Amino acid sequence: MRTLHRTLSTAVMTAGLAATIAASLAAGGCKKDGAGGGSASASASSDLALLPVGADFVAGLNLKQLQTSGMWTKYVQPQIMKGDTATKLADFKSKCGFDPIASITSVSVAGSMAGSQDVVMVVHGLDKSKVAACVDKEKAEIEKDGTTLTKDGDFFMITKEGKTAAMTFVNDGTLVVGSGKYGSKASLVDVSAGKTALKTSATFTEMYKKIDTSKSIWFFANGSSKAFDQVQGMLSTRPVAVFGSLNVTDGIALDARMRVDSAGKATEMANTFKGQIEGLKQMADKAEMSADGSDVHVSIDMSQQKLQSAMQTFGPMLGLGGMGQ
Repeated sequence: MRTLHRTLSTAVMTAGLAATIAASLAAGGCKKDGAGGGSASASASSDLALLPVGADFVAGLNLKQLQTSGMWTKYVQPQIMKGDTATKLADFKSKCGFDPIASITSVSVAGSMAGSQDVVMVVHGLDKSKVAACVDKEKAEIEKDGTTLTKDGDFFMITKEGKTAAMTFVNDGTLVVGSGKYGSKASLVDVSAGKTALKTSATFTEMYKKIDTSKSIWFFANGSSKAFDQVQGMLSTRPVAVFGSLNVTDGIALDARMRVDSAGKATEMANTFKGQIEGLKQMADKAEMSADGSDVHVSIDMSQQKLQSAMQTFGPMLGLGGMGQ
């Protein structure tokens, strides 16, 4: 359950960060598809032309779908509205005339798993004219804490404490945000022109076709990342990649794959973990693991009732007290 909570929280914070940068209110804490147009799956596919090919991880968030789910209402929304978030959000809406969280329909993000700031986000649903007006209106307020905001044509650059971010709209409803080595106009020009496009990787696109990007959250992680160093020891092999989707409604449905170096290794791993999967079936509606070529394929479904029961049992020991109530 900690993994689920972290995944949702990280996804929501990613969308919130994109909205904050887009509105240039970081200091206050607070294919062309048009504004919010197209399905999440279509948006994700088109985003591959805007995301960097050298990324350790790629992920997508269908925020429009998430905000209609029972899980969002019961677990996520109360968490993100803690403290003074609601007050700051109301102030933002009053000043800028739109709700950044409600406006965003989907987000795709790619970057490094090693803690670097080298990240590119593609945000769908924000209105270019409203964001530009908000930036102009709030520039003086933004810069009160030492943040520097500059504009160069359709590009905005933000610098604070030596860290930089850049953003530009590639159409009226699609915002591209870059940080770290992507946090400059020159880098975003290359990114938005598709010169570093993830879609050019045949290896990635083959695995990407097996991901249902219409679900709440989809993800891909490159096994060569240092983040998998410990996993290699536990599994006696290093994954080539881990990828799949997590759908969030009143319950959850995980469909994930771990690509290994051979079909034989995938079969061996599926047999090794058979006992753990059988044990998981006691608290899930569905728990399956099988070898599919060189992929270890896992499917887990949990209804709201079983999810609540699991969170009541394990929530306190995972630091999620009260979330199963």
